Amino acid sequence: MATSPRGFVWFSEEDNELLKQALANCERREDGAVDEQKVIKEVKRLQPFDVEKERHKKAVRFVQDRKKPAKTEPDGQLVFPGFGSCAYEPLRLIDDGAGHVVEQMLASPEFKQAALEREKENLDKINRAYERDKAFQDRYRDWAQETISSGRSAPEDAMMRMKDTTGTTPAPGQVWFDWFVHEEGYWHEEE
Repeated sequence: MATSPRGFVWFSEEDNELLKQALANCERREDGAVDEQKVIKEVKRLQPFDVEKERHKKAVRFVQDRKKPAKTEPDGQLVFPGFGSCAYEPLRLIDDGAGHVVEQMLASPEFKQAALEREKENLDKINRAYERDKAFQDRYRDWAQETISSGRSAPEDAMMRMKDTTGTTPAPGQVWFDWFVHEEGYWHEEE
C-alpha cells in the first residue's frame, strides 16, 4: 500500500487489480457505467479472505466508529444557547491525539480540546476538497459543453487510455473525465 505526499492512503496494486477484474466482469451501460451492486458482488466473489486480518480490521473500525457522533447510545440532549440541541453520548470515545481514548463522560478539557482541534482540521480539509471538486466540476461542465457543441472527437490517446483501463470504447459524442483532465493539463505524474 502506498501513500501520497499528503499522506493519503492509496490502494495496493493487488486491490487495484481486484477492482479492475470486478469491473471487467460487469456489463457496462452505453455511458460506461456499471451497476454498483454488481461490482460489490464481484469483489465479494473475487476477494481473498483472511479471518484474523478481517477480525482486526473490524475491531479497529469498531473503535474508530465509536469516536464519531451518533455511533453510541444517546442519553438526553445537550443544549447550548443559540445552537440548538444535540444528542449527549456519554460512551462516545474521545481521542487525545496521542493514542489514548476515554468515554466522553470522563473526558478532561484536554481530551475535548484535542477532539475539537481534529474536528476543525477535518472540516478545513472537507471544505478545501469541496472547493477543489466544485472548481473541477464547473470547468469540466463547461469543457464538456464546448466539446459536445463543437462536435470534436476524443484524441487517440484518450481513447486508448479508456480502452486499456476499462476495456470499453466510448459511444460517439461521449465525453469523460479522464479525457478532460489530460487535455486540460490537470493530470500530472505521481511525485
